[in-house]
Order: sequence, then C-alpha cells, then structure tokens
Amino acid sequence: MNARPHKQSMSELKLRRLTEHNQRLREDLARPRVRVSEASARYRLFGDQWAKAKILMLLQRRDAIAR
Repeated sequence: MNARPHKQSMSELKLRRLTEHNQRLREDLARPRVRVSEASARYRLFGDQWAKAKILMLLQRRDAIAR
C-alpha cells in the first residue's frame, strides 16, 4: 500500500485558493464603511482638537519656564 497522503490536483488547489480569496473579499465587502464627507469632518475635528491641546501644552510650558 502507498503510505503517502492524497495529493490534491492543481485544479483542486486553485479552487481552494480562489474560494479562500473570495471569502476574504466577502468579509471586506461586509465591513462597515464611512462616507468620505464624514471621514473628512472627523479628521478636521481631530486636527482642531490636537491643535488646541498642543497650544495649551506650549502655553503651560512657557508659563513654567517663566516662573
């Protein structure tokens, strides 16, 4: 008897790869999306908040040095 495990044919391997790839694409498609306008608004809000925090930090540092 032959002790080797059953080797998959090239067509079976190709089918498996395509099936796995198709599954990943379906998962990507099911992922929730954000509209560009909403993402832009969030990005701008983040930038504004970051800038305010940075300015506050710099002012506090300036005040600490001035003391």
